[in-house]
Amino acid sequence: MTVSDLLLDLLRRAEADLPGVEILTADEVSPWPASALEAIVQSGLLSPTTPGASVLCDACLEDHWQQVEFVESPAGAPRAYIVCPEAGRVAVDTARLNRWRVNLTGLAGVLGQLLGCREAPDELVASRLWRLGTTELSGESRDVLLVRGPTWPNAGEALRLEQRLSRTASSLLLTLVEIIADPPTRTSVVPLTRVLSLAHNGLSLDLSYIEAVLASQADRSLGEPYTFRKQGEYWAIRYEGAQFNLPNLKGLRYIACLLATPGGQFHVLELVSRVEGRAPGTLLTLSDLPETSLRVEGLRQEDDLLDKNARAEYRHRLADLRQKKSLGEDELEEKRWLESQLQAATGLRGRPRKVASQAEKARVNVTNLVRSARRKIDVQDPALAIFLKNSIKTGLSCSYIPDRPITWAVSF
Repeated sequence: MTVSDLLLDLLRRAEADLPGVEILTADEVSPWPASALEAIVQSGLLSPTTPGASVLCDACLEDHWQQVEFVESPAGAPRAYIVCPEAGRVAVDTARLNRWRVNLTGLAGVLGQLLGCREAPDELVASRLWRLGTTELSGESRDVLLVRGPTWPNAGEALRLEQRLSRTASSLLLTLVEIIADPPTRTSVVPLTRVLSLAHNGLSLDLSYIEAVLASQADRSLGEPYTFRKQGEYWAIRYEGAQFNLPNLKGLRYIACLLATPGGQFHVLELVSRVEGRAPGTLLTLSDLPETSLRVEGLRQEDDLLDKNARAEYRHRLADLRQKKSLGEDELEEKRWLESQLQAATGLRGRPRKVASQAEKARVNVTNLVRSARRKIDVQDPALAIFLKNSIKTGLSCSYIPDRPITWAVSF
């Protein structure tokens, strides 16, 4: 096993979401090359931890772990042994109880020094996320972070990576093993498995590889001069060289939806459907209406959102569900959906809402939301605010018609 293999194994252990996998026993490090353990401990990647209390029996072929027991010896030092069901009492070298733990906090400190970060590392999320500081790379000041488990199921809630990274102009995100497929804007991702090595004088980084990744990211950024992307709780916006971030606003989602379809014409209810989806309790849209109640293309302004027969069927089914003593998960979801549909389709005293009233409410809401978002943009980039005012039209029909061809990189 080479030193490179050892480093790869240690990084994979640290990345694994398994309790205790980051602990190494003396038996596990015994096959390592001479002096490798000492060198890795001195590098800060491994730290001694509490001794173990059991060992793998080496006196039989059963591969069983046994609790280590101690007995006083005439020489003064206690002797260690295990009791094997086949071999009886078996002496144990106490050095086999030594253990080491992968120390990511120590690694963060070493990485910060290797990168020339100006601050001391800060552990932002216990055992998951470290900010190493800021440093100069490829001619830019960059925020550097080390992350563990960026693709774990709880990563979004626990790490809030996109929110943290969206606050800085340029970032370098170091992962242990994994590559993040779609990193936030102006964030370069480098797995340590590609750049970390162990020399005779300690850990080292392949800075030329990191510089190449940063240069590639810069080329991609130059290739997307017009960007309107949602990154977690923030929006990354770029227009003709100016770049800024805004907190999440609903009006930005409507703008992004229109930017994604230049020249397209949307009925306001169709636009709401694209942006809002069909979550229970949200505005009922034309595309949300069940096919069994009426046909969307046949609606007139004086038509009910739900016809008489559909309302009767919904109420009858809802009454059946409410009479049940207990409901399964699917039935609970159906009950909530029926309630939201009836609530959206009826007004005061249970009178059916008309298509015209629903579309008018959507027109007012969308127009106000877009205007509010545009005012926020105007504070950051007046030129973009003017461009959006001239090219985006809202009303019963909504559209984005620019005065010149622009290709936007959009996500919402």
